[in-house]
Amino acid sequence: MPPVDRPLNIDDFLRSPCAALTKQQIDAFLGPSATAKPDPAASTGPDCRWGTDMRHARIYVIFPRVSERGLAAVYQNHDEKYDFFREMPLAAGYPSVAYGVTDNRGEGECTVRVGVSDRDTVDITLYLSDNKVGQLDPCEAAHEVATAVVGNIKARN
Repeated sequence: MPPVDRPLNIDDFLRSPCAALTKQQIDAFLGPSATAKPDPAASTGPDCRWGTDMRHARIYVIFPRVSERGLAAVYQNHDEKYDFFREMPLAAGYPSVAYGVTDNRGEGECTVRVGVSDRDTVDITLYLSDNKVGQLDPCEAAHEVATAVVGNIKARN
């Protein structure tokens, strides 16, 4: 697992998870009719969900509060816990992996986790719209969103 050389502080995003993406970024990824639904008290960690309805693309950004081991937890457990695991390119200079308990890429779903410090991570789960399933790689699309999220976190550090 690559170390995180320049840790980022995510405290602002734990309080306001929808600040992870700008309105302009959401418009570009999902269109202008997408709405945000924040849940700073979610059981797995503060999150924000953007979308229009279940047939269209959706983006979930979660700041997991389930492990103090950061991205290392995913690496250490990937053989026994995850049906799908793939190292991804750096997201705005930070290590990332695509993973899932089940492999849902065929249905247009992928989760990318980025290590923003040796302890903290951010998860981006992306669902392609029905007309894009089979046309786009959902992990590549989720990685693009992850890069934008990390860029926004870096801008506040």
